[in-house]
Amino acid sequence: MIKKVMFVMVGMLFSVNAWAATYTGTFDSDDNVVYVQLDLAVDSLIQFESFGYAGGTMSDGSVVADGGFDSVLHLFQPFGTEILVQDDGASRVSASSGQSFDFLAQMYLTAGQYFIAITQYANFWDGSAWSGAQTDGFVDVAGYTRTNQYAFEYTLLSSGAVSAVPVPAALFLFAPALLGFLGFRRKASQAA
Repeated sequence: MIKKVMFVMVGMLFSVNAWAATYTGTFDSDDNVVYVQLDLAVDSLIQFESFGYAGGTMSDGSVVADGGFDSVLHLFQPFGTEILVQDDGASRVSASSGQSFDFLAQMYLTAGQYFIAITQYANFWDGSAWSGAQTDGFVDVAGYTRTNQYAFEYTLLSSGAVSAVPVPAALFLFAPALLGFLGFRRKASQAA
């Protein structure tokens, strides 16, 4: 019984509760914008990542082909205040261009409603309107012609209050105490 409890407790230390929402599709024109509403019931650490440019495997297991356009993440509060713009940041390199233009960002968000907007590079929010991609079709800044494909996801990495002690450090503090306690209990039961 004690061994089962110990395995469950150790398993809980190593468990990760990540949840992701994935989105794929195509743009009709280089000035399109995809909007997604994000509602958070509690404060959360969220990761945003695109896969359209260099391709890759998304968290739901779907495989995205290399060749999509250079996408940019925009994150807004409900009344239009832009709180994050992320272009690039992912380390995957496109086999067709040798470039790395997928976005990757993490942000701690308080509970509430947010709006995600995905655009092609150079189509930025100026505070009242989108600037337009200012390209003729789907071409990245290096001059490579791309497809109209996009793919991105956001992942809930943690929710609730952020722990002041990271799990790996807590494991080194907690595991020896737990093992010592179980060893002490075993000695006591053998003596009886």
